[in-house]
Amino acid sequence: GVDALILPLVMLISWVISGRMLQPLHAVASTARRVSAGQLQERITTPFPDDEMAALVQTVNQAFDKYHAVLRRLEQFTSDASHQLRTPLAALRMLGEVSLQKNRTPEEYRETLGGMLEEVGRLGEIVDKLLLLARLEPAQVRERFQPVDVNALVAETVESFALLATDRGVRLTAECPPELRVNGDGNLLRQALSNLVNNALGHTPAGGSISVQARVTPERAVEIAVRDTGPGVPPDYRDRIFERFVRVPGSPVPGTGLGLAIVHDILH
Repeated sequence: GVDALILPLVMLISWVISGRMLQPLHAVASTARRVSAGQLQERITTPFPDDEMAALVQTVNQAFDKYHAVLRRLEQFTSDASHQLRTPLAALRMLGEVSLQKNRTPEEYRETLGGMLEEVGRLGEIVDKLLLLARLEPAQVRERFQPVDVNALVAETVESFALLATDRGVRLTAECPPELRVNGDGNLLRQALSNLVNNALGHTPAGGSISVQARVTPERAVEIAVRDTGPGVPPDYRDRIFERFVRVPGSPVPGTGLGLAIVHDILH
């Protein structure tokens, strides 16, 4: 008689315990279904008193975050590419159609082909920059971090622009303490600094100067500043110049509006 009373009680306790154990798994599965259905902001929020299960949930949420970030970058790349490639593609088509409307001289054909090659070069530049932006996944970039010699980084960058600066009549100088190092991706940091110097060169008139200065701040951070004597950025655009495809109206410098956006993404 006692066994008959205990058995249902044991079964009830087992059912309650198994239900509590399976509840976290149900929450994980339910959230995964919503994320896969397109609700990318969904995350597992059910409290889990068990440390091991809480660690599992944290890992799964981090995987959802990474998945969301990848899709967001893909959507941004697709949107940017379709928007920015439309103009050069239309120009290529127009050049080809106009050239074929009637017989032309060899000189006219050469001129048309030259214009088409310029548009192809612009297309290649845009695609290269968009691909770089699309590949800047923060976690993967941090995995490649190594000590970077800031002195060498600044010196090499300035040297690579020295001839161009001389041709334009611009004085380009560098100032960096010796043996200054940071943890980072050397290739990306060089790309960011090169974009800044190139941008400064494009907006500094002949007779002006550009200085690249590195220092250690009171907070023990490394700061690299590129200063020029150009006209500066209009106040209305100072908060927008790092956005993709944003260019100051009337700027005499040709470009895609992606150089400073790349700098922003590399440093963030």
